[in-house]
Amino acid sequence: MKSIYSNEKFNQAAAFYIRIEVFVKEQGVPFIDEFTCADTDDKEYLFIYDGDIPVATAYINKFSDSLYQIDRVAVLASHRGLGLGDRLISELLPLVSGDVFLHAELDVVDFYAKYGFKTTGDVFLEDGIEVIKMSTVF
Repeated sequence: MKSIYSNEKFNQAAAFYIRIEVFVKEQGVPFIDEFTCADTDDKEYLFIYDGDIPVATAYINKFSDSLYQIDRVAVLASHRGLGLGDRLISELLPLVSGDVFLHAELDVVDFYAKYGFKTTGDVFLEDGIEVIKMSTVF
């Protein structure tokens, strides 16, 4: 499997495909809520391809030189349990420095904790899904 970090149109389409499968179809996020102003033409996404098929994606929101958010981490159901979530996070973290946060679904808090993320604040709803803010410093 190969990783690509890109903002090319076909890769953006791949990210949208994965996010529709995971967030819209599996988790019931309304389609209109899944795609936001963060999905700009210059947004670079990290992808993992299995051959020519996109199977995992995530991206970084940069708010300043020292504040970043890891967002929309998604792995297709057919490829879960293969370490692709670990691979996404491991490849994104070297791209940031400073404060990094994310909104973790409750069932993956321990996953992010192994990368040094700690919960901050209370559980809240994001797109109808219970999440909690987690942050760390790199």
